[in-house]
Parts: sequence; C-alpha cells; structure tokens
Amino acid sequence: MKNRSILIILLISFGLSLTLGLLDSETQSLIHLLTAEPANVVALLLYTAVFSLAGFTILGLGRLGRK
Repeated sequence: MKNRSILIILLISFGLSLTLGLLDSETQSLIHLLTAEPANVVALLLYTAVFSLAGFTILGLGRLGRK
C-alpha cells in the first residue's frame, strides 16, 4: 500500500472516532473529550484502530477484486 492511502485511512478513522466521542451525551466539547478522563483517550485509540482495520480491509478487498 502506498503511504498516502495509509495516511488517509488513519486520518478518516481518527475523525470518525472523534465524531463518535463527541456524540456522547456527557461530552461538552473537544477539549473536554480529550482531557476529562483518561478512559476517553483510550476509547478514541480503540475506535481509531477498529475504523482503521475496517478501512484497510475494504482497501485490501478492493485491490483483490481488481486482479
């Protein structure tokens, strides 16, 4: 995979995880999400990993389908 596609997948995944974290009813702002509890940061990292895994899987299946 190219470095550009890896970077794009990671950025989209992080953006999706931030969006998911901001949708929580207890979250008041982005700063509150990142500094209120350490568990929020761990959850953001896990969400990013899950979204990245899904993105890499879709990218890999798309490249297999072209061959």
